[in-house]
Amino acid sequence: MIGEGVRWAVPCDACGGTAENSGGAGVYAGRIEWSIEMDCPACGPRLTECGSGSEWLPAELRARLLAECGPARLLLPGPDVPSVALMKVLRSATGCDLPSARAAAERVRRGEWTGILAEVELLAEQLRAAGIEATARAASEASEASEGS
Repeated sequence: MIGEGVRWAVPCDACGGTAENSGGAGVYAGRIEWSIEMDCPACGPRLTECGSGSEWLPAELRARLLAECGPARLLLPGPDVPSVALMKVLRSATGCDLPSARAAAERVRRGEWTGILAEVELLAEQLRAAGIEATARAASEASEASEGS
């Protein structure tokens, strides 16, 4: 499973003490799986939310993943990716119309398609299934690569 996670302090809804939430999202079996767990020193750990599918990913968890982990980027090997195949996958993945798919394809070609790692990896998997070489690069990988140069 490819994914990432974050931790943050919250008040425990059972005892009022300070608890720690941990949440994450990853790609498993062709879909996004996510969960949020709470661990209270007094009450113990418990699963508070979980789900499958990007449409159910809580906005707060997505925002925390982007803020703390940084946006992942979709990378193609070069500009020679067939436009029709790329737009077909983008339309299927996002539900967008043809003009929006054209614009999205240009964003992908320029390396400007970003999201949480699970979202970008899922799209990369869909592109690879259509015969288009694609890679999801986590923000941490991009910063490690620039530090090494």
